[in-house]
Amino acid sequence: MRKGMFILFSLLYGFGAFAQNTDELRDVYEKDKRDVKAVTEYVKALGETQKRTQADSIVREYMARCPVVQLEDKDTYLLINRFVFEDVYSNAFEYGIYAQRKMRWDREVKEGKEGKEARLLSLLKGMRSGVSNADEIDKRYEVLSVLSGNLRKEVDERCLPAYVENKCVMPGYDSLKIARLKYLLQKGDLLGQEIMQLKIAVYEDYVVGNYAGMVEKLSLACEINFKALDEDYAIRILNVLADAGADRKVLKSGIDLLNRLIGKKKTGSINYYSVLGRLYLLYGDEEQGNKYKRMGDKIEAEKMERYGDLIKSFTKEK
Repeated sequence: MRKGMFILFSLLYGFGAFAQNTDELRDVYEKDKRDVKAVTEYVKALGETQKRTQADSIVREYMARCPVVQLEDKDTYLLINRFVFEDVYSNAFEYGIYAQRKMRWDREVKEGKEGKEARLLSLLKGMRSGVSNADEIDKRYEVLSVLSGNLRKEVDERCLPAYVENKCVMPGYDSLKIARLKYLLQKGDLLGQEIMQLKIAVYEDYVVGNYAGMVEKLSLACEINFKALDEDYAIRILNVLADAGADRKVLKSGIDLLNRLIGKKKTGSINYYSVLGRLYLLYGDEEQGNKYKRMGDKIEAEKMERYGDLIKSFTKEK
């Protein structure tokens, strides 16, 4: 175990080997700040020495000098992948979706022990620097992961209910940003695209008071591929409906959905029973409502007994 940790430490830190050429690379970069190779190598070195803020500044300075079509250059694209694409509302982000579809992303597979070790080293270095070796991993998947991950964060920011004082509250509505997110998702071929589109559609149903549509879309996701959707998301949405004054028909649809989810559930930490009890009580079935409320309360009490200190410390940090 100690030997394994030593090898991992050596791969990650290299006893200063990653940082030793930083000054030389900076000099090359200063001579021609438009040379994408010089910029890339310098940014790699900065990332490997934990100077990400400086690396970020250099990448943004480089892009400020370049037209957005420069993204069609693969070296430029890979350079800015972890930096510029953080702003999903920027022109660069939109063009990034377009450009990654146009490019041919090659993957070089190296066989044997040497190839595996080189791949591991490249991946570990890439995690630290934000820029990894183009010969070692499937770059199209890498850029898709970054584009999709940043877009997913923004969709959740705009559409995911948040827990506020023991209630699930929907974010405020911004029509322009929602329209922009829908437009970007229509450009296609992003990871988890259908789930992001579902969350936006459910959110828009909530905004116009179409509570039946919210449950209908959740039910459809459950039937098709619910595993791709965080189970906690359904709990949050149904809690929102419980607070929204949905009618009996919608409440019954929510109850049916939860019973199907409980029927499919084998293991896991998701507590469906508390919200199921709420829906039954609102529906007017006190017997079932109180039954599932007790079950939910018991699960929460057991959870607090096991993880209470951890939950409290996490809450304080936030």
